[in-house]
Amino acid sequence: MLDIFFVGESSFKAFNKEHLIILGVLAFLFFIIIYFSNKYLDKKQQKIFGLSIAIFTFLGLITRTLLYYKLGTFTIIDGLPLYVCRLVTFFVPFLMWYKNKKLFGVLYFWVLGGTFQALLTPDLPYGFPHFESIYYWQIHGGLVLVILYAVFVYKMKPTFQDLKNAFYAGLVYLFVIHGINLMLGSNYSYTMEKPPVASILDLMGPWPVYLATGIGLMMIQFLILYLPFYFQAKKA
Repeated sequence: MLDIFFVGESSFKAFNKEHLIILGVLAFLFFIIIYFSNKYLDKKQQKIFGLSIAIFTFLGLITRTLLYYKLGTFTIIDGLPLYVCRLVTFFVPFLMWYKNKKLFGVLYFWVLGGTFQALLTPDLPYGFPHFESIYYWQIHGGLVLVILYAVFVYKMKPTFQDLKNAFYAGLVYLFVIHGINLMLGSNYSYTMEKPPVASILDLMGPWPVYLATGIGLMMIQFLILYLPFYFQAKKA
């Protein structure tokens, strides 16, 4: 009976019925959780609930990794938590508990600029209920929820300095991860080649052109994500 979680009987396709239903469910959950937290929880309860969301997201990564190891299919080529979306799961519990403004400033732009894109164009080989699909949406949906929770429940706001910090940190990350890919023969964060599924990188030219255009797009995304807070501050 449990075979349905391990055997990929159906492949995942972006914007098919399954994808749209999942996005709709996630959007509904985001709204309900934020609304409930603001209306019915006090500050201490909000903090505990926020930490619970972050831990739930982090545990998705840990259990996924352990499961691949148990199945004997874990490799350092693609199993290490070096993709941005997997890496930041280690930091979100600290963000939710300590409400660190500098950490929030970086994760706000990284998650909404990168992880949100992963929700729209998933690099996902199998559809639901394969365990890879379950953990994919748990991790990526959880990360987006954490940042939305910090903004709309904790009332945290990014600054322009946060934007610059996130951009510079992103450049350092790409430089380091490309070096790791060269050493391991891996393709973390797709610095060596594009993902096998359709993604926004398909519009950015061949390798290595898409690396440069991707950096430019990253800055544009960050600026767009900062605009609501810029206009809010200007109006105030």
